Amino acid sequence: MLDIGGDTGALVVYTSPPLLGHEIEVRTHGGIWAGVHTAVRARHVGDTVLYAGVFGSLPAGRYDLRLRQAPGPSHQAAIEQTVTVNPAAVVETTLADSPA
Repeated sequence: MLDIGGDTGALVVYTSPPLLGHEIEVRTHGGIWAGVHTAVRARHVGDTVLYAGVFGSLPAGRYDLRLRQAPGPSHQAAIEQTVTVNPAAVVETTLADSPA
């Protein structure tokens, strides 16, 4: 479910099938990673299966995304990118696969 309107938008992050079940983390651009995340799920659209994480309600602004890794000494963002969430809109982006 999406909760958008006024200064609030939503973000749909598409991935490839290997990221099914992984977590995508979001933070305000340049801010602190505070653990806000969503899981990549299979989304059935007619005969097509899309893999995506959905942030159903975010204040409009710039955000950093990364593939969330398990905590530990090697905790690193495997993928990171920046996206702009527009007010009262659904923004779609694609997160590339993590490096091998």
